[in-house]
Amino acid sequence: MISREMLAPLATAAGVLGALVVSRDDGLVVAGSLQPEVPGPAVAALGASLARRAQSLTEVLGQPEPAVLELAGNEGTLLAAPAQAGLLLVAVTSRGTDLDPVRRELLRLAERVG
Repeated sequence: MISREMLAPLATAAGVLGALVVSRDDGLVVAGSLQPEVPGPAVAALGASLARRAQSLTEVLGQPEPAVLELAGNEGTLLAAPAQAGLLLVAVTSRGTDLDPVRRELLRLAERVG
């Protein structure tokens, strides 16, 4: 079972504004832990869309799916990692955050989810 407590190590990491478990197919939030200023449904939809497009592209190219996707913006970064059972882990970070520990935790959780 997926819970907010499971996301706590990622959601409370330095610079992380929120963490979500998202359905890859429809971008709906399954579980999440977000700071109030983070628009959860929009982040979930963006993460799922990014993952679907990356999956389509890698299939066409005959390459394996990326373990972590990153979309950097002016104010921060969205990271997404595919998980089991059609799920996706998504994290949102503030600008200037060290992404290495966030990536490691995202990958660790992706193995446990689903």
